[in-house]
Amino acid sequence: SWRLAKPSGNTFSITLNKLEDGDYPLIARAFDSAGNIGQSDTQTLIIDTIPPIIGGGMQSLGPQILTPDKNGTISIVAGAQTIIAMSMKGGVTEAEIQTDDGVFKLSSQPDTNIWVGKVKFENQGEKSLTISAIDGANNKTERPFNTLRIEQFGVVEEKENKKTIKNAQVSLYYFEEVVQQWILWEGKSYGQQNPQKTQEKGSYSFMVPAGKYYVEVNAPGY
Repeated sequence: SWRLAKPSGNTFSITLNKLEDGDYPLIARAFDSAGNIGQSDTQTLIIDTIPPIIGGGMQSLGPQILTPDKNGTISIVAGAQTIIAMSMKGGVTEAEIQTDDGVFKLSSQPDTNIWVGKVKFENQGEKSLTISAIDGANNKTERPFNTLRIEQFGVVEEKENKKTIKNAQVSLYYFEEVVQQWILWEGKSYGQQNPQKTQEKGSYSFMVPAGKYYVEVNAPGY
């Protein structure tokens, strides 16, 4: 929105309402008596009264919230993509999730204090997550988020010699209690493909909500 500036000689000033911490783009516009209009380049006004504040957060698999065990650890499967949403204040301009396996960017959600990012691991083991946030004045805040236990991929292999099988089709079926039938599990809402093809080392990955399932595997020559 445009607000009228008050003249004082050849200078003009404006008083703004109290602004929360953040970066505000500003443009000045001027008119003369002939109706000509001049406009300035965009300047950035940085309001910085506090360092970034990293609040609470949650981790989810599609629509399902993931809860930690009694030790504060969340278990997920290698290859499964989960979503982390964090609440932040203090004019945060950049945020990310830091792990030993790399960095995952968080992006702000318009008109909210929520930052969201996607996390996916290919290697099993325990992963410690740290949230990092930077504001417009380059103040930085970090805090531990949680610990993830990454379970290994599933693997399709020959029964006799344990040779892994590439490009086998793995289909996951779910028992629907209402209709009392087995149906192909709908994985899209959980960010997963079903069916899916095994990778170079015969690996596949499913992470599903509680229920009754079975896996069907087909491969050429088997």
